[in-house]
Amino acid sequence: MSRAKVKPSQESQEQSKPGPKLTAEQRATILIMLAENEAYATIARKVGCSWNNVEYYADKHATEIAEGIARYKAGLIGKGLIDRQKRIERLQWLADMVEDELRDKGLWFDEIKVASTGDSVPSPVFNHPIIDKYLKIQEQIAKELGEWVEKKDITGDPVKMYIGVDLDKV
Repeated sequence: MSRAKVKPSQESQEQSKPGPKLTAEQRATILIMLAENEAYATIARKVGCSWNNVEYYADKHATEIAEGIARYKAGLIGKGLIDRQKRIERLQWLADMVEDELRDKGLWFDEIKVASTGDSVPSPVFNHPIIDKYLKIQEQIAKELGEWVEKKDITGDPVKMYIGVDLDKV
């Protein structure tokens, strides 16, 4: 942890001698702020205690704080993976629904147009909306799995671009 643990000056140390015993709420606030990696001086100011009080609780509960932070981070990582798997499952379900819709309606559908004579004329149209939906879902699934790569437009001299040498200047 890179917490600011700079001792206060001698004068401010004398002013911040331990006072009355801290309440349970104050002790809890100190521990929470230590876990959030707040500076000792900030904690002392917020809680209304001395810097020495903060240092005492930081030293006394260092192991518990470190273990709590590790458990919290592990929980976030696990939750993220679980949430990611749920997102992928939901996206796959949605892709299946769009595939069913595509099977039912097909790649083409008839759009009714009105001819200059006033007659309704069916005109076959490619089913872009469904295809676009399906491709966006597949793209999102690939991104969730880390398989999506944005292609870059490569123009110019490949030697200069990849190696960094301009052959005209060699």
